[in-house]
Amino acid sequence: MSEPNECRCAASRSASPWILRWLERLPPGATVLDFAAGSGRHALAACERGLRVVAIDRDEQALARLRDATCMATRATTGATTGATTGATTGATARPAGRADDVAGRGSIALRVADLEAGPWPFEAHERFDAVVVANYLFRPRFALLAALVAPNGLLIYETFAQGNERHGRPSSPAFLLAPGELLVRARRAGLTVLGYEAGIVQQPAPAAIQRICAIRARDTEAGATLG
Repeated sequence: MSEPNECRCAASRSASPWILRWLERLPPGATVLDFAAGSGRHALAACERGLRVVAIDRDEQALARLRDATCMATRATTGATTGATTGATTGATARPAGRADDVAGRGSIALRVADLEAGPWPFEAHERFDAVVVANYLFRPRFALLAALVAPNGLLIYETFAQGNERHGRPSSPAFLLAPGELLVRARRAGLTVLGYEAGIVQQPAPAAIQRICAIRARDTEAGATLG
């Protein structure tokens, strides 16, 4: 069984190569938000790289499985910094999760349960992350709020389905499919500078139409989030 704070799980090996590529730019101890984390494959991958992760999703059962996979959620509070807690936060508004101490360069994962679409925005006004990771998720009305969570000199790493995916399977609704170039437009509108962008058909893990982007917020700028 893993020691507290240790993140070793086969699920992390299914992480997107695009997301892994950009996570490698972050120094150990950097903060990462896995937004709409689901099973937590990217949270686990980031943790394995010595990063401090907040994984948030509305699916409490999925986060419970992530907690079990890391073998760390409640026990990691032992020996944590004063006042820090690690575990799932429930309720209409997710409160900021604490972090357990890093041990021997390993990362940590804090879990939050929150409705990311219908509920109150589950982040404090001051919260920022060195990287915000989003995979296979799209909710346009809160994109600007999401991008505003990227700290100065931080990264938005985003990959999801695009128009054309309806020929390959689900999702097929336009509500969940990016229009051509949409990630580029939204990232730039949020004040981010694009470092990398790809659009097209991927074959792994299954054929799909996707867009993916990595964008950075300039060190001397701060986001002003508006809905859109």
